[in-house]
Amino acid sequence: MFKLKMQRLTRRWHRLLAIVVSLQLLAWTISGVFFAFLDITEVRGTPFKNDSRPPIHLPRTIDWVESPFEEMRVISRLGAPIIGTRQGNEWLWRDASGGPIAIMDNTEARSAAEYSTRFTATSARLIEAPSQGSEYRGHALPLYQIQVQESEDTRVYVDAYTGELRAIRSNTWRWWDFLWSLHIMDYAERDTIGTLLLKVFSVMSLLTSIAGTLLFFTSTKPRKKR
Repeated sequence: MFKLKMQRLTRRWHRLLAIVVSLQLLAWTISGVFFAFLDITEVRGTPFKNDSRPPIHLPRTIDWVESPFEEMRVISRLGAPIIGTRQGNEWLWRDASGGPIAIMDNTEARSAAEYSTRFTATSARLIEAPSQGSEYRGHALPLYQIQVQESEDTRVYVDAYTGELRAIRSNTWRWWDFLWSLHIMDYAERDTIGTLLLKVFSVMSLLTSIAGTLLFFTSTKPRKKR
């Protein structure tokens, strides 16, 4: 009797858990297959980046840097060298002579996008306010969002001060981002691995598997007729 009760209880819990987690298991499977067969360089837009750039020429001395800093970078902004110094999380950018760097205008932003990619820029929009779950999340503002001639669905994001390429976003990336949010169960920021919801469903999936295994080994086999 006890064995039959345990079988019925296990079967009931297995059925209930399976109903609850089946959709999420399907989402994990579909997203996992997508990630396995997709080239990550295509998601990141690597084939569209322009890596052939001329060398940066600087004056022999940079004597205007006086304040202490933790890091220094020298990059090219539209072919002209600029120097950045970091103190904490703040970057201060100046030209080679120490003059302040102004924010780029729309024309300069389009040129910066063309300088860093293989695209032809058609328009630029300045983004100064963050948006939850945006496709440029994780990058410091302000940014310019650039539309390109080659694809209506592709967007290029460049730093509004330095002109550096920050991100290339296409429909391939958007599908990847959507399925990633389903995979890690973070539907807002889409970046947090180990959310409470993910932990709960992971445990429920484990319990479903355990219950199914117990049913397999404890189910009473029908007796053969003599």
